[in-house]
Amino acid sequence: YMEMDPEEALKRFEQIRREHLGVLEGLDEAGWSRRGTHAEQGPMDVLLYEHHVAGEDVDHMAQIARMVPPG
Repeated sequence: YMEMDPEEALKRFEQIRREHLGVLEGLDEAGWSRRGTHAEQGPMDVLLYEHHVAGEDVDHMAQIARMVPPG
């Protein structure tokens, strides 16, 4: 994000999250329980992965916020 314009970074982040949520809205119970392997975190189901993503979102938003000049 540091090389991007803050407004463009936020728009990109929002667009990616909208698309991501669109996929999640279509999941049933079996979909949420589906398991896979995260490259860094190892085996996890979709629900656990989404908790992981939510935690990372806080970091991404903080990175974008640091790009905005004070005042």
